[in-house]
Amino acid sequence: MNPEQDKLLSVFEAFELDLEVEQILKKVKRDCVPDQGVTQFAEELKAKDQQKRAAQEERKAQVQQQ
Repeated sequence: MNPEQDKLLSVFEAFELDLEVEQILKKVKRDCVPDQGVTQFAEELKAKDQQKRAAQEERKAQVQQQ
């Protein structure tokens, strides 16, 4: 093979690897989509944590007033 053919082959191989990576990423995104139940549970935990923090701040303010 001449140098131009070698270069073209290496460019093609790199392109082929990129395509494989893209296909793998598509499969991962398709197969690993978060479950709606898990997402809802996470949102509920976040809301409870915010309520807990607000209650702690309220108690702290009450203690400082007394």
